[in-house]
Amino acid sequence: MDLAFTEEQEMLRQTVRELCAKHSSPDVVRALETDERGYSLSFYEQLARTDLLGLTIPDEYGGAGQSALENVVVYEELGRALASSPHLGSAVIAAGVLLAGGSDQQKKEWLPKIVSGEATFSPAWLEAGGSNGPESVKATAKNDHITGEKVLVPFANTVARLLVSARDGDTVGVFLVEPKDVSLTRVSTIGLDAEFNVTLQDTPAEKIADWSAWEDASNDALIALAGYATGGAERALELSLAYANEREQFGRKIGSFQGIAHPLADTPQMCSGARQSSDSRSTAASASRSRSTCNSTSAARSSSSCSGGSRATWSA
Repeated sequence: MDLAFTEEQEMLRQTVRELCAKHSSPDVVRALETDERGYSLSFYEQLARTDLLGLTIPDEYGGAGQSALENVVVYEELGRALASSPHLGSAVIAAGVLLAGGSDQQKKEWLPKIVSGEATFSPAWLEAGGSNGPESVKATAKNDHITGEKVLVPFANTVARLLVSARDGDTVGVFLVEPKDVSLTRVSTIGLDAEFNVTLQDTPAEKIADWSAWEDASNDALIALAGYATGGAERALELSLAYANEREQFGRKIGSFQGIAHPLADTPQMCSGARQSSDSRSTAASASRSRSTCNSTSAARSSSSCSGGSRATWSA
């Protein structure tokens, strides 16, 4: 089996890498930690101009109609740059839910706007103390209105619509909600990203799909996140290798010491294992993301240790 990327996929990778170098440099990423929006609007506009928002959306709605594998290429590069944007919530999750369960009218209304960047979305599905399954959904929908609370909703203060899961009788549905109709409380996270707790009190909502559509879209999101984690780990390895070949201690480059050299020799295998998991076409998306994230976390931890943790500090 040939697991190499095609020439077109490598060209896609180069395009995203160049965009990230210009619009998601380390200085930009750090500035966004205290930014009210939480992402660079100019960067998102560039993603739209280069057709990256509609990469996996069918061409009948203005997209490119590519596969999840091309999306992995994009997310590996976003992960390398720690790029922050509503791409996942909009172009992957919301688009996936609409394609799997939305009506023709809803697809025609929203998918072209996702492709152009005119409309952004954020998934509001997690609830305090719950898991990621439908059994944990306590928010209730009745007569096209939702009451409940959601936690850790990214970019909730700037998106056009929230994608809210709620219990609708004996089933769980997915609804569109306008952020102006909810109460938002910004929360502090380890990543210092723009996330909010959302309170809905008899809030108007439009149903677009059932839980099965959410699961379909979540599989694509898990694969994309696996690519993001892989890209971040590979970049951490590159930085640590450069540091180990530059820093001297006791008259020697620290990369020559076994305690540094051996972990750095093992880390590429972890990154390779993470990439093979994230690039898998298997339908076992959750398992793929789990394996990839585990390998990526181990690789990043090893790389950080080799640089003395200096790259994990704000002052680095």
